[in-house]
Amino acid sequence: MTLQRPAHSPTRSRSLSMGASRSAGVPLKAFVLCALIMMTAGSLSAQQKEGIKQIDFTKSTRGYEERIRVTPDSVVVRIENFRADEKVQQSGRKLAAKEWRALLKTLKNVPFQTIPGLPSPGMQRASDAALQGTLQVTTTQQTYAHSFDNEDPNAKLVPLLKAVKALGSSIKHH
Repeated sequence: MTLQRPAHSPTRSRSLSMGASRSAGVPLKAFVLCALIMMTAGSLSAQQKEGIKQIDFTKSTRGYEERIRVTPDSVVVRIENFRADEKVQQSGRKLAAKEWRALLKTLKNVPFQTIPGLPSPGMQRASDAALQGTLQVTTTQQTYAHSFDNEDPNAKLVPLLKAVKALGSSIKHH
């Protein structure tokens, strides 16, 4: 004689509920894993931007150098012109937090480690036929630099250069 358990037996309902939770658990685990990956990627991107200490744009030729340095709280323009009576001029102002955030947004799609390897549109600076321009992004870990002719960087850095120059232009020089 074979005994059969009724359909409502505790053993059967337990195994069904455990099976149901297992199958529901897999999509839940996948969802949680995806959410963690997305949050980590987002925080790495945010962390990358928060780690920036300063951004510099320098253009120079023989006897002349102009540097715009932007930090989270200031923008400073320094001009060294050894052909002028006043050899060095420097002016600056405080930078608003929203201005700094706007500047960082221009780097949104530019991984820092790619900056030094970005090709320059020209190489006239090598023969002194053009001003040498350099954009530098300095983080808490490293400085990433890109050199180019005049004010013509790689297309990925054009928005950054425009933003830095606009901040530099906002300073009244003496």
